[in-house]
Amino acid sequence: MGEKAKKSLLIFDFDKTILNDDSFGHIILNTLTKDELQVIFDKRHENWVDGYNYALRQIKSHGITKEKFNEMLNKISLTKGMDNLFNYIRTNKNNYDSIILSSNYQYVINYLLNKYNIVDIFSDIITNPSREANPDEKDQFIYVLKKQEHNCKVCNPCSCKKNEFKEFCKNHDMNKYDKVIFVCDGFNDLCLAVDLGENDVTLTRKDFALYIKINEKNFENNLKCKIEAWESGNDIINYLKLMK
Repeated sequence: MGEKAKKSLLIFDFDKTILNDDSFGHIILNTLTKDELQVIFDKRHENWVDGYNYALRQIKSHGITKEKFNEMLNKISLTKGMDNLFNYIRTNKNNYDSIILSSNYQYVINYLLNKYNIVDIFSDIITNPSREANPDEKDQFIYVLKKQEHNCKVCNPCSCKKNEFKEFCKNHDMNKYDKVIFVCDGFNDLCLAVDLGENDVTLTRKDFALYIKINEKNFENNLKCKIEAWESGNDIINYLKLMK
């Protein structure tokens, strides 16, 4: 009998990749004052988790309940064609495993995966952990929790996707995969993209931050993996079919 064909591992960023917006940005821009936004910017520069928690406190101080917060999340749509892509993955489970690798936080990701009925697509969700407030905690309704800081000098202290993925690899059988396909959009995806191998692929969203960085003069020479651009989930389906 012939050797069993290997799968590909799909790694998805979340905001501006699966979603067509930045979920954190969508809420704070529609809720907070200019001064509060500046504080968030300053805190996130140091550690994004501090920015998340400050924002959640300020959101509640503006009278936003968890129910209203969820209503605001409901207005964030999937990126065009992502529903088709996830249906394609469902019908080709023998070919693909999928995970999320995001610098967002657990509550938002879980809520929106359930809203769009795509929880089943992802075997693992790697992000900042969070918890809902206890009854005696009055200042905010969601708390984002800090993880142990990494040793990467490039990424924000709360999240280095290269280091996060290395930890994932230690705990999973990577021999069953023939390649990694990284679907992403942002500058904070760069560290992992640079670390991928010659057989791997980075699918970067056209005209977004990572695409612009990669297309700087001679920068692509820093990457070993293949690079492709995408504009919709339907483009990604076409790439996956070509890669079979």
